Amino acid sequence: MPALGALCRDGAFGPMRSVFPYNSAVAWASLSTGVNPGRHGIFDFLLPREGDYQLRVATREDRRAPALWNRASEAGARVGVINIPMTFPAEHVNGIMVSGMDAPGLDERAVHPVTYLETLRRSAPGYRIISNAAKEASRGAWDAAERELIDTLVARSSLVADLARPRDLDLLMVNLEATDGAHHFFWQHHDPTHPRHDPVLARRFGDTIARVYEATDRELARIIDAFSPDTVFVVSDHGGGPTNDWLLFLNDWLAAEGFLSLAQSGTPSVTRRLYGELRGRLPVSVRRSLRPLLGRAVDRARQSALYGDVDWSRSRAYAQMQAGVRLNLVGREPSGAVPPGDADAVLEELRARAQRLRLQEGEPAFEAVRRSEDVYVGDAPGGWDLILELTAGLHIRSRNTTSRRGFLHRLADTGMYLPSGVHTPVGMVAAAGTGVEPRGLVGETDIHQVAASVLAVLGVPAPALDGPPFGFVSAEWRPTDAEPATVQDRPTDFSEQEEAEVLERLRGLGYVD
Repeated sequence: MPALGALCRDGAFGPMRSVFPYNSAVAWASLSTGVNPGRHGIFDFLLPREGDYQLRVATREDRRAPALWNRASEAGARVGVINIPMTFPAEHVNGIMVSGMDAPGLDERAVHPVTYLETLRRSAPGYRIISNAAKEASRGAWDAAERELIDTLVARSSLVADLARPRDLDLLMVNLEATDGAHHFFWQHHDPTHPRHDPVLARRFGDTIARVYEATDRELARIIDAFSPDTVFVVSDHGGGPTNDWLLFLNDWLAAEGFLSLAQSGTPSVTRRLYGELRGRLPVSVRRSLRPLLGRAVDRARQSALYGDVDWSRSRAYAQMQAGVRLNLVGREPSGAVPPGDADAVLEELRARAQRLRLQEGEPAFEAVRRSEDVYVGDAPGGWDLILELTAGLHIRSRNTTSRRGFLHRLADTGMYLPSGVHTPVGMVAAAGTGVEPRGLVGETDIHQVAASVLAVLGVPAPALDGPPFGFVSAEWRPTDAEPATVQDRPTDFSEQEEAEVLERLRGLGYVD
């Protein structure tokens, strides 16, 4: 990887810790704002819907803190922001923005200025918001999945190189993404110890992750050659690693422990299992083709399957999709059952039960169990009350919609497909150029330091963020109390079909039920 190697040789590089949960919505929001979810308000790809217990797709409008491109634009810098998660609808920046994977499609809402959409389609006809590798991997079409990752990467970098070539941008920021998909879908072929490893398939696809990294390095070099920037930062929003193929259904565990109360009627149970069978047996492509015809019925079946049998008046706690638990708090939840004065006691009871939960080999299900105030700082709504950090490689889901009862199963016993690679808490950073000291390998840094570091190199002032510039950044940090003016918003205005499309995309990556 000569391009990344040159940055490491000429500048500084090392591990960089992400933010919980280690998914791209939360991590990119933290990376780009420099503040934690308690301040920026993005706790997941899905957030609670006001007035009930259902979830909705989070968008850029849920972000409560300015991103570094907002601060740079306000200071007069010209920016290009391409495919960063949590940027839909596209913002009115001083420059170009193309939304990331939370956009339902590549239309005028996903591009600023809207006139750039025609340029994009003409200069990069193969450009896609996200590859179809998840669909191909789910049906075992590994050659097609690898092609999807690399073709989408090349089309995206081609667009970015064209955007960079006039060299009239002060900041260019792009998510190349392909390495993430390679981890998700090809770890089972790469790792001989993985539960799903097949030596025959590994002879062909065991090196796919390496090939995707090599392709990403070539495209990085192409962008650098086109832009000739003074300074380059390469960062990952999290790490990657193998699943252990144990699957924990968190709400079913809460029900078994007496925190979530389920009605005794058998109808929701039948609906839940029917939904699970349909989801497991119908390919993603078929589900998408049926979406215009059966979309509302499928969504109602999903909601009934996940929450239709819950007796909220007797439930003290519940889970969503990530490894976190919310109390059913009086005054906050629609049918709260836990008075605020009892919250501490219920949380301590939950913590004790969670710390005792073991996988069948005796390994703890959770590496750490912490109160939200020990993880996040700030008052943004929508987060959890108890944070459960999963043991490495454990899959997490909300409800068991399979034909097998219980809350903990081997994935192979459920008939479900889930990616063989998951996110891990430590990624990387490498940087070189003006304002960066050539220190070589450095110790662990933090994802909240990225925004301050980029702003320092740009010479753009900012107020106190949750992370200072990296220690290897020599550019002067310029503090200020001023905040950017509120950007002109375009309403998200998701249709039901568009929200369903985003959910299907997230489901393919293992982010939602």
